[in-house]
Amino acid sequence: MSEIQPPQSSYTPPPVSGFNIGEWFNIWRRALTQPSAATFEQLERHPQVTMQNALIWDAIAGAIGGLLGGIVAAVTQDAGIGNIIWGAIGGALFGVLGFLIYALIVYAIARAQGGTGTLQIQVALLGTFVPPLLLISAILSQIPVLGGIIGFVLFIYQMYLYIVATQAAQNVIMGKAAIAVLLPGLLVLCCVVIFGFGLAAAILGAAGLEGMQP
Repeated sequence: MSEIQPPQSSYTPPPVSGFNIGEWFNIWRRALTQPSAATFEQLERHPQVTMQNALIWDAIAGAIGGLLGGIVAAVTQDAGIGNIIWGAIGGALFGVLGFLIYALIVYAIARAQGGTGTLQIQVALLGTFVPPLLLISAILSQIPVLGGIIGFVLFIYQMYLYIVATQAAQNVIMGKAAIAVLLPGLLVLCCVVIFGFGLAAAILGAAGLEGMQP
């Protein structure tokens, strides 16, 4: 039995098939401006919200972000046209890979806590907000100081969207969804801290041995 209460208002997805760009702007608007488990449950039934479309949009967003970074590098660092092209290709490739890997980790943790959704649903719902936020972040990253501050606020908001979308996709309570979303980042942070302390200890130890030599 789902732990999420069904939405009170009825929602009938528009009969749109294929890959409709205009309808995706409506999907992004709903996901970004009306974030709730009920909203994502409704979007889950939308014919446009599929794993395939989510990956397509994420690749497009990653390519545009990489292209923008390559253009800025070409202007400020006198980089060649090859950097711009490879920036777009790398942005698309690593954008999709990172998107899939994180979605898979979140899915696995949520399933371990009793989640009942599929990986396809998980990825599809993440595609309702990750691509536009990826584009916004790519643009803001080019603005000194202020862009970083706004980008950090957007990152916090994106984590909230991840939690709510996971709650809807896996039919779990928000606390379990939060664990699934935040635990991977906490584990990575712990590994970085442990590695940093280990590296510092090794450097200090090597310096101490050198100091003891006659």
